[in-house]
Amino acid sequence: MEGTMRDCRIIKGLPYMDDAVLSALQSRHYQPMTYQGRAVNVAYTFNIKLRMPR
Repeated sequence: MEGTMRDCRIIKGLPYMDDAVLSALQSRHYQPMTYQGRAVNVAYTFNIKLRMPR
């Protein structure tokens, strides 16, 4: 595990924005969670608020 995301899915989204949101989340690099010095798998829920530009 290198801090990458996998198995991402949209729980409640906007059909025309879902691909962009998933792409943005998967392109980021995260620091792996560790337990007793070993990387472990964890599940997260990200709440993303989209707004129209002004």
